Amino acid sequence: MLQNLGQDFKIYSLGVDSGNQFQKEAKMIGRYYDKKVDIGIEYKNEIIAGIGLKFVVQNYLQNSINYFENMLGETDNIRSQNDKLYFQILIIFEQIPYFSKNRINKKWEKLNYKNFLKYAKLSTENQSDFRHIPNKVLIVIINFVCLNLENNSEHNNINEIENFENYKTVANFHLDNPFNAFEFSNILKPIETQIQNSVIINDYDNFINRISYLIKGHIKN
Repeated sequence: MLQNLGQDFKIYSLGVDSGNQFQKEAKMIGRYYDKKVDIGIEYKNEIIAGIGLKFVVQNYLQNSINYFENMLGETDNIRSQNDKLYFQILIIFEQIPYFSKNRINKKWEKLNYKNFLKYAKLSTENQSDFRHIPNKVLIVIINFVCLNLENNSEHNNINEIENFENYKTVANFHLDNPFNAFEFSNILKPIETQIQNSVIINDYDNFINRISYLIKGHIKN
């Protein structure tokens, strides 16, 4: 993204930067409360845009409304303060475990397009009228098939994942091999014509290009 924006910008996120230096999250001034954002974009010593990132790995159906409401609330808080830009990324597996309180896998939940109709509705709303709408949303839905791990993980059959510890071995494999190609899900195909361009599905490069364009245009206004 920095290549798109240019040298006048800085990007902050929790972790280690290209110079192997520890980097903290950026704080954005909100209308009601200040918030540390997952990714902050700075221009002339001011954080002018932020990206909220949610990577959901369990119990999504139980909490999907809470995720959606929290996204709207934090977006409104940021966008209402001096017309800042705020974007959201949601990453989720198409098939996701439901863990009990003692971290036993009780069942596998299969997502479908109906779980995302609220995002399709959101994409049709006018962002200028409603500050709770993110300037852009990226939804990434990944097929979760243990057999695709090619025996490089301890558990290669979905039925072997009986608890959270089993699940971590698979999740850690993906984290340790981030450049392995993911297989994206097409479960949103039945509603793709309902999704307007403020919500982008499974296309990270398109998302980065679009938000970079918005950020550069925003500082000229």
